[in-house]
This record gives sequence, structure tokens and C-alpha cells, in this order.
Amino acid sequence: MDRHLRRGLLACLGLALLGGSARAADRLGTDLFAAYSLARIDRVSRHGGQAGIGFALTGRLTGFVDLSAHRGEGAGLDRSDLTLMAGPGLRLGRPGGTVVFVRALAGLVRERTSIGVLDVEIAESANRLGVMGGGGVEFRIGGRWAALLAGDYLWNDDREGGQKSGFRACAGLVHRLGAVR
Repeated sequence: MDRHLRRGLLACLGLALLGGSARAADRLGTDLFAAYSLARIDRVSRHGGQAGIGFALTGRLTGFVDLSAHRGEGAGLDRSDLTLMAGPGLRLGRPGGTVVFVRALAGLVRERTSIGVLDVEIAESANRLGVMGGGGVEFRIGGRWAALLAGDYLWNDDREGGQKSGFRACAGLVHRLGAVR
């Protein structure tokens, strides 16, 4: 098993165990988030952002929708990616306190690679199906606002049979909708 994959899975397990000790007496509502994001995909660091929503389905089961965009340069090429993912997860904690979550998402990955030669840009784009697993923690900072720290591991295959996988980490803000105690 790849050492990066192993680290990601251990991090998710640790977050799940940490969240298991959190009190889940109250139903968690809907959270909107926006964050700065750093991705390391295919050995290229890319900076960008992500936004999304987490919403209660039943009990601790939560639905997540996540959109992210990153851009970076490696080996003289400009590389960018756009992901739109959705899927289930678990959120554990109190509506007005700290919330820990784990999730498994699937969706679209669009990658673009380009190089500029004089005034001409040569580019190639590819759309693929990808899956992502990860988790994070939200710390209440006041009222309906919380700080977010999260990490995910993205897996997807390219046309030539190789992998375009890597880690993504983010830090941002969460706005909690509904009643906050």
C-alpha cells in the first residue's frame, strides 16, 4: 500500500476516533464553508480554494458537496484542476461547538495542462471520474461561525493508465445555518 495512502487512511481513522468521543446529542444542521486549499497532485503543488456544503441526512449521517479549483506549475507546465464531488460522511459533535467529520466523495475531476510558446498557448484537458476520502474538524469561533481544518486524498486515473492522485489540505471558515446553541 502506498505510504501516502496509508497516512491518509490513518488520519481519517484518527479523526473518526476523536469524533467518537464528541457528544452527538443534538442533530447537526447545514454548514456552508469556503477555504484556502493546497493540493499536491501528481508531484505538483497547486494553490487554490474550495467551497462546499454539509447537510444532515439522518442521525449522524451527513451529505457533502465539495467544489475545488487549484493551479500550479511543474516542469515548465501550468497545471490546473477543478473537482466537483458529492457523497456521504459522518459529522460528530454539538451544533454550537466543535464538530469532527469524515467523508467519502465521488465525482468529476477536470485537469488542464498548458504551456506558452511566444504568444501561443498549447493546452490539453481531461475529464475523469475521481474519488476522495478525508475528514476534518470545525472549531466554533463565535455565533454561527467556525474555523475549518481539513484534509482529503484524491484518487483518479488518467487515459494512459497512470494515476493523478494526491493530498489536499484546507483552512477556512464555516457558516452554520439554523439554530446554534
